[in-house]
Amino acid sequence: MFVWSGVEKDVLFVIGDFNAIVGHSNDGLEDVMGKLGHGRQNHRGEMLIDFCRDNELFITKTMFRHRERRKVTWRSLDGRTANMIDYKLVGKRWKSSVLNTVSIVGGNFESDHVLVISELRLRIWKPQQPKKSLPRYRVDMLKNIETRNSHICRSYRL
Repeated sequence: MFVWSGVEKDVLFVIGDFNAIVGHSNDGLEDVMGKLGHGRQNHRGEMLIDFCRDNELFITKTMFRHRERRKVTWRSLDGRTANMIDYKLVGKRWKSSVLNTVSIVGGNFESDHVLVISELRLRIWKPQQPKKSLPRYRVDMLKNIETRNSHICRSYRL
């Protein structure tokens, strides 16, 4: 399944609660995830990694070093279990534009999930307008004496 087949310059983000644990080991997965994940990979984590590989996406949450409480995105109601299961995926071309992705604990909403935010740096260029070409003068026509004289007469109203 492919997510996007748009223009190469478009920025694509896939954001959601995937209920997948991708784990902390990225051996052979450097093109899909960083080495700073959390927990042990589960079956849904394998499916998410395959999805990212098929669609040329990168898991941004695994790129940045943070304390444990800033990594986890879900806590059980009893507070004993915590996992990183919410992710932001970005097209590999735009991976370097993501400056940080972190979990923010203490949002003002009733949920067992925490807010995940990303800081981005996008450089957007204005399309260049085509330059107007200057009119071309046929200088070679001035070699002909009759043409030269007729143009001089017209220019100076002689």
